[in-house]
Amino acid sequence: MRRHRLWFVGWLMWCGLAWAPPVSAQLAPLNFVYTGSGSQSDALKFSYEAGFFRKRGLDLTMLYVTSGITTSQTIVSGAASAATTTATDALRAIAAGAPMKIIMVNIDQFQHLFIARPEIKSAKDMKGKKIAVSRYGAFSDIQTRFVVRQWGMDPDKDVQILQIGNSSARAAALASGGVDGAIVTPAFIPVARKVGLHVIFDLATIKTKFASQIMVAHDQTIKNRFLRSAPIPEMEGIQNAWESIPEFRGRSGSELKKYIDTRFINEALNESK
Repeated sequence: MRRHRLWFVGWLMWCGLAWAPPVSAQLAPLNFVYTGSGSQSDALKFSYEAGFFRKRGLDLTMLYVTSGITTSQTIVSGAASAATTTATDALRAIAAGAPMKIIMVNIDQFQHLFIARPEIKSAKDMKGKKIAVSRYGAFSDIQTRFVVRQWGMDPDKDVQILQIGNSSARAAALASGGVDGAIVTPAFIPVARKVGLHVIFDLATIKTKFASQIMVAHDQTIKNRFLRSAPIPEMEGIQNAWESIPEFRGRSGSELKKYIDTRFINEALNESK
C-alpha cells in the first residue's frame, strides 16, 4: 500500500510541479499511454476520474495498448507524449534510438504472480509444460525466464514459452487449457480462482531491486514542459532491469545515464512519510 501511495504522490507531483500552469491558463492537451490492469493503471484511472489532471492544467487523453513494446512504439510515433511502461521494454527502445527518457521509477520490485492450472501443484510440476507470455522479448517474457531460472530450470529447454497476449489473454488461454501457466497481474487473481486456476509463485517474494514500472516521456515533451530541476531517478532497479535484457548483458551501466532525465522528482516527498 505504501508503494502505491508513493506512486500516486509522485504522479501528482509530475502533473503539478513539473509544469504547473497559471490557474487561468487554457488546458494543455496530453496523450498518455498505459497498459495492464491494477496497481498503477488503477491509480491513473482514479486520478483521471477525480479530475486531478484538469486541476493541474492538463486535458489528458488516456490511450490503452496491450504491451510495453507497443507503448514505446506509440511514444516514438508521436501519438502520445508520455506513458507508464515496463523498464525493460523502454530501455530496449531507447537504446535503439527512441527519442524518450525515463523520468520516474514507479515500482522498484517484481509484483506479478505466477498462476497455473489445477493439476499443477508446485513450481517443479511446470517442467515440460507450456507457459504464456505477452510477446517474446516483452517484460512478461523476461519475468518468466527469470522465474523459471529461479526454479532451477532452463527456460529454453525445460518449458515451452508461447506468445499469447496481455494478462487477460494469458488467463483465458490457461482457463481453456491451451497453456499450463503464466505470469499475470494481481488484479486477475480473483477471476483466475473462479475458473480453478491458482497461484504457485508470488514474484514479490524476490527481493532483488528491479525497475518494474517506470514513467517515460518523449524528448520533445521534456524540452517543452519541464521547468524545475530534481534528482536523478533511483538507479539500482534500472541497472538490474538493464542487465536482465539478454542483448544488454556485459554492456556498461554508465550508458544508462543518457537514457534518464535528471530533472524529475523521484523520491516523491521522501516516500510520502
